[in-house]
Amino acid sequence: MLRRYFIIVFIFSWFFIPQKADAQSVTWLAWTYDDLNGEMIQIDSSGFTHKSVILPKNSNDTYPYNVAVSPQGDRVAYTLTNSNGDVALYVYDLVGDVVLAQFYVPFSNAIDSLNFVARPEIFSPDGSQIAYAYAHQNEWMLSILDINSGGQVVLQTSQQFTGEIPVPMWFDGFTVHVTMVPLAAGGFTSLNSFAWDTLSNTWQTTDFFPVLNADIEPRTSEVIFPALDTRFNDRTNDMLGVGVHYNSVQVYAPNISPLPFPFYVDEINTIDAAYFIQNGERILLQTTQIDGDSYGALSVVERSGAVAGLLPYENLWIERIMDVGDGFVFSTSTTELERFFPTLSGVNSSAIVYVSTTSQIQGNLGQVVFTGIHGTNPRLVWAQDITNRNLPDTTSWGQVGVVSANPPQGVGLSDSFVIGDLARVTPEGNGLNLRDAPSINARTLRQLAEIEILEVVGGPQTADGFVWWQLSDGAITGWAAAGDTSNLWLEVYRGGSLPPPSEAPTLYSPSPNQFIDATTDAIVNFSWSDTPNAEQYALELDTCFTGSCTTAIAFYTNDPYYAEDLTKYGFGDYRWRVVAIDAVGNSYPSEYRNFTFVDSTSSVSPNNNAPILLSPQDGDTIYAFQLSYNGQTFPLVFEWQGMSNVSEYVLEFEDCSNGNCLPLIAFYTPDWSYSVNLFDFGYGYYRWRVVAANAASEWRYLTFTE
Repeated sequence: MLRRYFIIVFIFSWFFIPQKADAQSVTWLAWTYDDLNGEMIQIDSSGFTHKSVILPKNSNDTYPYNVAVSPQGDRVAYTLTNSNGDVALYVYDLVGDVVLAQFYVPFSNAIDSLNFVARPEIFSPDGSQIAYAYAHQNEWMLSILDINSGGQVVLQTSQQFTGEIPVPMWFDGFTVHVTMVPLAAGGFTSLNSFAWDTLSNTWQTTDFFPVLNADIEPRTSEVIFPALDTRFNDRTNDMLGVGVHYNSVQVYAPNISPLPFPFYVDEINTIDAAYFIQNGERILLQTTQIDGDSYGALSVVERSGAVAGLLPYENLWIERIMDVGDGFVFSTSTTELERFFPTLSGVNSSAIVYVSTTSQIQGNLGQVVFTGIHGTNPRLVWAQDITNRNLPDTTSWGQVGVVSANPPQGVGLSDSFVIGDLARVTPEGNGLNLRDAPSINARTLRQLAEIEILEVVGGPQTADGFVWWQLSDGAITGWAAAGDTSNLWLEVYRGGSLPPPSEAPTLYSPSPNQFIDATTDAIVNFSWSDTPNAEQYALELDTCFTGSCTTAIAFYTNDPYYAEDLTKYGFGDYRWRVVAIDAVGNSYPSEYRNFTFVDSTSSVSPNNNAPILLSPQDGDTIYAFQLSYNGQTFPLVFEWQGMSNVSEYVLEFEDCSNGNCLPLIAFYTPDWSYSVNLFDFGYGYYRWRVVAANAASEWRYLTFTE
């Protein structure tokens, strides 16, 4: 569905100028926002307060957690949700104190993009337009709204709802860059990103925004983000299921490369976030130890990738970090800061801290320039220098190459290949990179597995201490290093054909149609035969609660057995099979086998008429930091088992904070899950249940707290 409206756009530019503070001492301005009362406060680098604004709303509206301030700092966009679940986008003039634009989402209980990302770059550079999206059970809609005409839609694009919402990350006036965010539970290593060309009304896949916490230098069109780069050491398994090892910071620098590349790598810790600071000339990294308890450590890194110094902050929950000319500013709670600034004891509010990084970094705490009054929570939402500064050097990025774990002193070993030979990957070469050029800095096309066989089509060439051969698997042609000074990674294969194929596994346990009782066997043991030439097994587990089977998850293992706690998926009928995968990627699936997982102590069974609740668990405590990151909030996903012949479910949500449980809202959905932004209701004690076909589940209780 495409709609285009032609309008006359009147553009104006504005910037707050300090009137009362010493102009020579003021270098930047900032806005704070308190979602408890809708107050926005403008401060400067000296801590002087220039203005306080209460964002307008109706009596039955709820203030959002996020607001987006325009690049010039003169406008703010925010969404209000009323007690009926109706959502409206407002754009407010922070100079004239008047609502400039309103846009009403035409569906109740819709989820909008400002729930996820609310940054200045979703406005056009002149602040006259804004990119905004919402999703509901039928479709998602992405729009360009003109602010000066009151919120008139300039252009829209929509798609049938696929469980995702396009979240605008950057609108340069012509192209809207979006990240597709799934509205479901589960962790994601990376997300899909697209560019919507508003001139041609076309979409293109990009690699620029695979995560929501990417940072932008809009003056140079550069983007940085943490990522798992499989060319480097991956310690995700060491994190015990609590996240992904983001081992690199990738940069999109259009004047250097059309694709993102790593400029910094940490193979020991995980990188939580990366920010442009100091006029975009340096990068600030937040990292968490995989082997220890430290989180949020702050280090300053040059664009070359060299570490300039480590700041003394760690184990500090920072809500927002923003770039200013001489360093950066951030906001956090005063209780978090007390151990660094003891004078903040008892303030019980939020604080804005300014850190200059132009000179000393090691041990530099910076200075607290502003604190809110007791009991308020003014968080940083916008900051900018007063004067224009020179652009950062866009050619100064370093590019990290992938080197052998034991870099050779001389040239690495090589077997005696000739063009037309077959090369087999040795056990020492497992994971060898196939690159688009004979260089450790060249792009990786894919990784090669042990005993994989390819044809030698070119080479040799010597570069970076290795002998390189050009190889082809029949679909992809690239270059691979033959070995280091100790081991061959490639060897001549004289067999003349690929190794014999594997065979399908024989399933052992659970036995066909077995009943498994969770009271004694909540953790179910799966086992099967170890087949010849199988490099890996995929255990595919399907839920068959509603008559048809849906894949719950696939587990990958090198062993012929696996154990899994099935209570997280629910009670009812299951089926499973195992797929053997050989070294060249061929798959050999077993037959399917059925079993039933029950709870003999529960009054709720898969065959009664009420939905079975899955998550969150009864009595769970949900902490705010689990549903927010760097000023962005995320919904909590409520899940239950689907039922046959049920077309609609009702999620009932009640507030029990005052001893009595009072109904708040009821969410209607055809799906087996629903996402609720708890920040819209505030901290408290809640209960929920699901009603379907005139039958209600049991109530479950949860606590939402800081």
